[in-house]
Amino acid sequence: AQVQPLVNRLFAGVRWVENLADAGQPAPGQTFVSPEGHILRGDGSLEVYSADQDQANPLALQARITETEQSLASEQENAETLRVPIEIAKDMILRQGLPVRDGGQ
Repeated sequence: AQVQPLVNRLFAGVRWVENLADAGQPAPGQTFVSPEGHILRGDGSLEVYSADQDQANPLALQARITETEQSLASEQENAETLRVPIEIAKDMILRQGLPVRDGGQ
């Protein structure tokens, strides 16, 4: 709780934007930061990080981690959706007395 006033003061003019090209020009004293780690300041200065710097750029690295986690969650949901019909099909095949190849599961 004692740190919050400092955090508020340090980040008062900082805004997270999805795309610097669509964000416009920040006002003097403002700073726009993109998920890729690009920084545009109100004085017109711009810091751009290239892909080969991703490992050293915590913002870009966090954005990549978040994107990967979301993709993984989506794929796990797809796998779970397919699991039930596969189990039903296996059960039907077994009832007919046919061999079922498990596929390592």
